[in-house]
Amino acid sequence: MSQDKLLVYIIAFISLLAIISFLSSPYFQVRNISYQGLEALKKSELEEILKPYYRRNILLIDKSEVGARLLKLSYIKEVTVIKNLPDKLEIVIEERVPLAKINNNGKYLVFSEKGYILEKGSLKTRSRVPEILGTGYSLSNNRVLFSPLLEEIVQALKEINRETREMIACIQAGNGEINLGLYSQVPIYLGSSKDLVKKFRILQSVLTKVRKEDLKVEYIDLSILQKPVIKLVK
Repeated sequence: MSQDKLLVYIIAFISLLAIISFLSSPYFQVRNISYQGLEALKKSELEEILKPYYRRNILLIDKSEVGARLLKLSYIKEVTVIKNLPDKLEIVIEERVPLAKINNNGKYLVFSEKGYILEKGSLKTRSRVPEILGTGYSLSNNRVLFSPLLEEIVQALKEINRETREMIACIQAGNGEINLGLYSQVPIYLGSSKDLVKKFRILQSVLTKVRKEDLKVEYIDLSILQKPVIKLVK
């Protein structure tokens, strides 16, 4: 081997060692993890799960492994992990939206529009959602299976925004009628489940008006869709 070739090999070897040393240096250790898309979940909950990744080499972190850890949280539907070199992980979360809750043997089950159970085992829930009473349901594989009436109510709830849902304390079904109670103690009469989606849309408009104008309401009657009644306190 000529001296020129030997010199080239030595330089290449030294360069390779230098690159490896640089890539494994503290410069590439994770020092910061940011989170996007959190609503129901708290940053502290995710930080506790991802604590082992701090000070680890960002180049050696498996993004799918990070995602799998986070997907164990029932509120997380999808997660995207982005490596922002040299030392930052960005976590983009898509949460499942809590829609309503039922009281199952004295304990609440909070569920999404697909019936996926997001919380269970506590009378105090992190999400403020309406409690549904008087409808049938069953449970299977961490899901609430809807009866036809419960399915109708869920579909109607999907059509209103979160702000409106958070105003509703309970939805009571019974004797062929559906009535709502607001946290403000205002009763709402919906009558039968016919045109339930339209009734909920009208309710959202009414409650928006009530909020904006600070109206004092005695009750709201939407049982006759063409003739909604808003009874104001005298």
